[in-house]
Amino acid sequence: MLTFPRRRFPPCPTRPIAELARAILDHSVSPVELTRAYLERIERLNPHLNAFIAITAEIALAQAREAEAEMSYGTLRGPLHGIPLALKDIIDVEGVTTTCGASFLGDNVAERDAAVWANLREAGAVLLGKTHMLEFAMGGTDRNHTFGYCANPWAPAHFSGGSSTGSGAAVAAGLCAGALGTDTGGSVRQPAAYCNLVGIKPTPGVLPLEGVFPLSPTLDTVGPMTRTAQDNALMLDAIAGGGAFAAALRGATLAGKRVGVPWRWTAEQTTPEVAAAIEDAAETFAAAGAEVAEIDLNLGHIALSYGAIAFHEGMLTHRAQGWYPDKPYGPNPRKRLDSGAATTPAEYAAALETAAELRGEAEAAAQGFDALLLPTQPMTAPAFGQEDVVLGGKRVDAAAARGLFNMAWNVIGWAAVSAPGGFSNQGQPIGVQLAGPPGSDAALLAMAHAYQQITDWHTRHPPLE
Repeated sequence: MLTFPRRRFPPCPTRPIAELARAILDHSVSPVELTRAYLERIERLNPHLNAFIAITAEIALAQAREAEAEMSYGTLRGPLHGIPLALKDIIDVEGVTTTCGASFLGDNVAERDAAVWANLREAGAVLLGKTHMLEFAMGGTDRNHTFGYCANPWAPAHFSGGSSTGSGAAVAAGLCAGALGTDTGGSVRQPAAYCNLVGIKPTPGVLPLEGVFPLSPTLDTVGPMTRTAQDNALMLDAIAGGGAFAAALRGATLAGKRVGVPWRWTAEQTTPEVAAAIEDAAETFAAAGAEVAEIDLNLGHIALSYGAIAFHEGMLTHRAQGWYPDKPYGPNPRKRLDSGAATTPAEYAAALETAAELRGEAEAAAQGFDALLLPTQPMTAPAFGQEDVVLGGKRVDAAAARGLFNMAWNVIGWAAVSAPGGFSNQGQPIGVQLAGPPGSDAALLAMAHAYQQITDWHTRHPPLE
């Protein structure tokens, strides 16, 4: 029987998954040691961050022991074997409560695993817990009415990004090696940008949604948040199967890629620091051999169509559950469900038609390009309670601004990846976003990986200790 030598590899929770996987593979750290290190860090830091709604310590240790026992008999399930992860609390795990961030679902114990978690478990992953989220993933606020604020590890008085608030904060703080969130209008990419992570909104259908409570079946996706594009590929391949993401990263280069930058859109709807970061990223791409050109595209006005689709479908789901309008929703989800109820069938149909038109507009603007390069967020993480922000010289609503560069890709069904792209003068992360047509997921992630090979933004960690 194999043993795990002690103290050869300190089980540092801020290391990338790929590095942890190599340490487990060569037996310099055990799954149990690693899991205990994360649980100890959660116990120490989570009271200050509120990244977890539920910590599944007993489940995690049992799964880690199982992973360790399998290895002792020569079984290794893959690069996620014994890797501790976390899930947004909208994703079902058999025998664990799924609250969806709502006060009235405290006894909603799942009967089976969501497909995404079942696949990660099959790959040997360990569940540390369920993460904080905005109620029913409806966004539009920085506070969960029941579970309170989730602090950004980089700036604790600031928002970590939503609606997958806790998943982003937990990975950034080293409370888990990676986490799953959902993205209906930016809810994976926004926390990734605010917390200095890689997050992907896949093409619809790439990852299964069974066992993930829906907001908008038309727009919903699920995606990982990790420190690196390589780690993201490991999680994606474990869920989707086939190995296409890791394969795409091998030999990834920016040389010869054609990248379109919607510069007018960027300049008119960002803070100067974010605009400068996108300009710097474009220069980095060009220096690495990419052909970078400005394109004429602005989809920031898509919010009306997004709301008509997302909240009308959300209202129908909640009504079918027998919850709406009677359950005690928090103020923001109540407002959004009410707006969905007020949306007429004609308005909903018109929004879908507008989505198709905008899809054609984006396809025309991006023709001949491998990806579009643009901001993930127009500003760095806002302070809790911040009501407005100045973008392009104009004062706008801060909550609405968070969707300016995110919602479009959900509405038109494109893939999009956010990657670390710099820091503000105050030390807050800035995300850069790569977007492309359906099916470009692996290619976009490969470009993000190539970008990370020539930048070091992703190697920096928040000053928690």
